[in-house]
Amino acid sequence: MLKITCGRGYQIIFDNGWTVSVQWGVFNYCSNKSYDSVQNLIGADKEAGEKGAETVELAAWKDIDDTWLKFGNDTVAPYVNAESVADVMYFLSRDLPKDAVNAVNKEPRKIKFTGLYPTLIMATAVILFAASIAFVVYAP
Repeated sequence: MLKITCGRGYQIIFDNGWTVSVQWGVFNYCSNKSYDSVQNLIGADKEAGEKGAETVELAAWKDIDDTWLKFGNDTVAPYVNAESVADVMYFLSRDLPKDAVNAVNKEPRKIKFTGLYPTLIMATAVILFAASIAFVVYAP
């Protein structure tokens, strides 16, 4: 299942129960974080969603047993780059949470993907991003 979240991110829910949330609004730990005053909040989240971000906030959980992926002592990984987001999705789609956590370390290891599945994950992420922009731009 795929969801757009408030025009500033998306969630992907895999068949194995893992949900990956990728957010880049003004309240998220990302390159768009900019909530320095209430005045800046009016329309800022919409603008952040449309603008995109160099880094995003990432979280992942499994509803079945209320398991949250832990990044150090937190359930949210701040300032994650696009390559690491793709790595996390790849590992969680295969139910490999320890590898997913390693993928967002400060110096993520290089992973050699083979086959069509990783390409499909990236294509899905691009489509979701484009859809979230279209939703924000054309929403009433």
